[in-house]
Amino acid sequence: MKSFRFARKRPHKKERGFTTKDVVTTVMSGGALVFSALSLYFSVLRETDDLRLIVSKLPDVQLEDRDHLSINNEFSLSLINGGNRPAVILRYTLLVDQGIDDGYCSDRAIWFHSDTAPIIVKAGEALSAGVELKGPDEESTQVKAAKGRWTIPISDRSEEDFAHVRLCLELEVATPSLAYERVQLKILQGTGRLDKDTPFLLLTEDLSRPHKVIQHWGFSFLK
Repeated sequence: MKSFRFARKRPHKKERGFTTKDVVTTVMSGGALVFSALSLYFSVLRETDDLRLIVSKLPDVQLEDRDHLSINNEFSLSLINGGNRPAVILRYTLLVDQGIDDGYCSDRAIWFHSDTAPIIVKAGEALSAGVELKGPDEESTQVKAAKGRWTIPISDRSEEDFAHVRLCLELEVATPSLAYERVQLKILQGTGRLDKDTPFLLLTEDLSRPHKVIQHWGFSFLK
């Protein structure tokens, strides 16, 4: 005689969907992963040289008489390294040029060298540097030194008898990727005429903005 066994009907398990907590946890985990990847990219894989300069104190330029102008022998710079590797300023040279054009300094410029020691600007660092001019690179009987200033003959005037002066700063820079580079920046453009009201140069161009010295990037794993 056969016996019958009745199977107990098991209840179906209710499928559990994503809760708000699961969504928040997943989003936070994904965001942390993206942040870690970006941090690795910008701090390790991508190498950036980004050095900028602000002339915090311009060289003072004055008209001494109808035939001469003068500059003082000191000025100040602020250096900002926005990259992730150090940069070294090896040498500073100030160029004093005369002429009406608005370009950079020409071969006619007088070059003033400086004995300021090299400066290392670490990654993410900003610092100030004082620069003292020692004299022209080449001896010139026309350039005279007196009371902390250099007197220079005016060589070029416009038809209205205005003198035009432009100052450029030449830097010799080194970074881990750029072994050596020479960069010229125009830091002052001015004009003036000696009379009782204007014994100084009127700046004709705003050059107080940050100047790009070096901007370069690459990948460490491609070397």
